[in-house]
Parts: sequence; C-alpha cells; structure tokens
Amino acid sequence: MDIIDITEVINYYKEKIKVILIIMIIVVFMGCIYGIFIQTPKYSSSTTILLVGSTSNDSALTYNDLSLNKNLVSTYSEIVRSKRILNQVIDNLNLDYSY
Repeated sequence: MDIIDITEVINYYKEKIKVILIIMIIVVFMGCIYGIFIQTPKYSSSTTILLVGSTSNDSALTYNDLSLNKNLVSTYSEIVRSKRILNQVIDNLNLDYSY
C-alpha cells in the first residue's frame, strides 16, 4: 500500500497553480464571449389576472365566486394565448414575428 504525503500533494498543486488559473481565465472569458455575442436572448412575459367582484351588495366572497373566478381566469388565459389574439397584437405593433 502506498502512503500519500499531504505536503507532496500541496507542492504538486502549487507547481500547477499557474496552469489551473490560466485555464480558469480562458473558460470564464469564453463563457462571457458566448453569453454576450453568440447566445440569442429569449424573452418571456407573464401576467396575473385577478377577478374579484360580486353581483350582490355585500362584500363577502363565497366559494362559488372563487370557483367561477378561477374558471374565468383559465378561460381568459387561453383566449389571450390564442392564435387570433396574438396575430392581432403582432399586426397592431407591426412586429416581424409570426404566430
């Protein structure tokens, strides 16, 4: 069985520290070049739709109101993401995108 002396290991890496640092600097530089010049940005957006209201005069929300609002939010979200609406937005903003 071989015995490993910790001072030998430390001395070995001390000798190689310049090579390790140069490799790290090259990798960081290449990552920056990729991130700034090569990678195309991907944009995303999000929205929150909150429906609150009641037909009665009291301000208490019932389970039925919350359930209805939840279903309406799902429906409205699907409508906003529909091809028809997105094409109208693209036309109105004169964008060079397609659905």
